[in-house]
Amino acid sequence: MRNLFIISIFAAGLITTSANAQEANGCVDVGKTGSGLVDVPFSPTSVPLLSRFGFAFNPGVDHHIQQILIGPGLPSGMMRLGFMDKNPDDDDSYCFNISHQDISDSRIRRISRNLDICSENGSCSATLEKPAGDFVFVLTGFQLSFRGGFDHHLKEVSLLEDNGQLQVTFRDKHFDPPEDTFIWSLQYAYVPRDKFADIGVLSGSGANDRVLASMPAGQPVIRGFRFNFSGDDHHLQQISVRPNGTGTAFISFRDVNGDDKFDWEYRWGTLAARRRPPIDVPPIGPLQPRSP
Repeated sequence: MRNLFIISIFAAGLITTSANAQEANGCVDVGKTGSGLVDVPFSPTSVPLLSRFGFAFNPGVDHHIQQILIGPGLPSGMMRLGFMDKNPDDDDSYCFNISHQDISDSRIRRISRNLDICSENGSCSATLEKPAGDFVFVLTGFQLSFRGGFDHHLKEVSLLEDNGQLQVTFRDKHFDPPEDTFIWSLQYAYVPRDKFADIGVLSGSGANDRVLASMPAGQPVIRGFRFNFSGDDHHLQQISVRPNGTGTAFISFRDVNGDDKFDWEYRWGTLAARRRPPIDVPPIGPLQPRSP
């Protein structure tokens, strides 16, 4: 299956903005840049909640994976992206599609967790700073990277939160401590429940290549995700959690052939519609009699 991302130009990221959302959509020509990292403009008007993400190496190419990165605000005014193996080369070019929904509310807690090390069989847990009350966890950005000069086949990748407890996984099938230890960082927000029209979970097992899943229409945000190849581990060609806002989510976790089954979970939320302030219309006074 060919790359389904809509591409505007090569070797650069494009950004489009609206009052409450912004999207980065483009490609990285590693043969020209010499790196799998790219910085694209990023200027949120308020708290940017991750709405969708997708990375894909060029059609016909897959790789061992070393890093997946969505880093909003790094550096200032930019967002740093990465989808790469350990040796950037001419055949490592990839495309990306990242979208955030901006939301403003003084009650929102936006938090960044700096780089941490996971050496426990490819999956670690952590306690997050969850405020008291009815708050919903939403991703803003993340980094998952194997250490040093190592890259791998991939078996499972996940970021899942339950009541302040985070489970982060980035592993192949056979854990080898010197090589399979990974580092991770997380940017997230706890958003009041009343800012959502609905929250829910989509999941499936034994999927093949890609999934088109139904969900409520609205402004979507990502509360967490998990992908797991059902059998062996594999090279990675594409990973995507891309709701379109009209009631469909595109889910993909595949190598170049797209013939390996995977299990998946997508935790979503749709933001409540913004209420327009009432228009102040003065009352109509009594009618005055007409002059003869």
